[in-house]
Amino acid sequence: MIKVDTVLLAAIIDACFDLSMDLSLPHKRRKEFLALGKRLRACLVNVVTARFKEGTQAVLEANKRLKAINAELKKSLEKMEALAKALDDLAELVGILDGLLSMATKFV
Repeated sequence: MIKVDTVLLAAIIDACFDLSMDLSLPHKRRKEFLALGKRLRACLVNVVTARFKEGTQAVLEANKRLKAINAELKKSLEKMEALAKALDDLAELVGILDGLLSMATKFV
């Protein structure tokens, strides 16, 4: 018997809920992630106990898709974290440059 990869499905649901609260995303996208997270959570409740005949193509395809989507979401979240770090670094640089300007003795 085979089953849907509920560990990956749970990770995707968690990512959807994280993205639904990410204020760097437009409100419309956050709402979409929230709605999809809720729908996927409802699916999880049902598929967690389902078992299928070994080699069932639909389950194999679903698990393949889950793996691909989870990888895409991880990359997206990493990019967003990198962007947030870049913004923090830029803000720090502005502070450094502002500090330098206060020490300048002369402007040309």
